[in-house]
Amino acid sequence: MSMLRKASNFFPYFFFIIFASMSFAQSSSEFPSNEPMEIGEAGLYTLDSTGLIFPFVAYPQDASSVYSVGAYPLTTEPLPMGERQEIVQSFCSMCHSTTVISLQPKFSGQVWRHEVEKMKLLGAQIPDDMITHIIDYLEKNCSVKSKN
Repeated sequence: MSMLRKASNFFPYFFFIIFASMSFAQSSSEFPSNEPMEIGEAGLYTLDSTGLIFPFVAYPQDASSVYSVGAYPLTTEPLPMGERQEIVQSFCSMCHSTTVISLQPKFSGQVWRHEVEKMKLLGAQIPDDMITHIIDYLEKNCSVKSKN
């Protein structure tokens, strides 16, 4: 009985080792190697009119497809200069880069208002009296009517 008890204590470890080695072998074959990419292997991208990046050419894919792309360019687009810019930088950059704001399409004031209210609902720590200042800045500097 004690031999059976010892064996039953060993089985969970045995199965863990077997499954871990199987998953490692499977996952290591799914990812591309870390070797440098050859010319022409990186994806071609184009900037859509909405400001979103899309693949230039659609590639046929199936379950075994592996698609690798080069690194995206790092851009830091500053916020447009304007009154209350510091307020937007201080509160919005607590959750995301202000580049996220700068690279957005020119939204209407109503869309910016909705976005700021959505951020507040998602947990942004923005005092209620600052929300109107942020919306005012976005409407004047980042909307369809702005001159920037």
